[in-house]
Amino acid sequence: MNPQRLCKSASFASGVIFAAALAGCQSAPRHFDGTVGYTFSKDGDRQIVTYTDEANHDWSELEARALAACATETGLPASRLQLAHLDRSEFARNVPVPVAYPSGVIIAQPSAGGGRIGSVREAPMTFTQTETVTRRLDFRRVTATCQAG
Repeated sequence: MNPQRLCKSASFASGVIFAAALAGCQSAPRHFDGTVGYTFSKDGDRQIVTYTDEANHDWSELEARALAACATETGLPASRLQLAHLDRSEFARNVPVPVAYPSGVIIAQPSAGGGRIGSVREAPMTFTQTETVTRRLDFRRVTATCQAG
């Protein structure tokens, strides 16, 4: 096989694998978990979506996620939907965050050889404890009506 053609084939194959891996990182919209994600409700014939995320995300990213949530909930492709009556808001809230920290270490006694030179020691065991602390976080929220368009 021609070495130049082999190189192009390998380059193409690696590009396809990279694209597939990147597509695998994209996930379905996240349901609201009490902190971030989307909610979807119906009010008569209106379908309302709200997407909340940390404030370090762009508004366009939140709007795209809200549109994806509309597509998930309505069963229509996102290309056939649009967001109407768009409302943006920012707020701060205290959020519980679990924090793990080491709380103790036990050094095991020699397990073989009775403490003589050359005896085998076991690895120390570390114990951790988890506490929940409160952290103040900034959020952005997009609320809109899903419409076929």
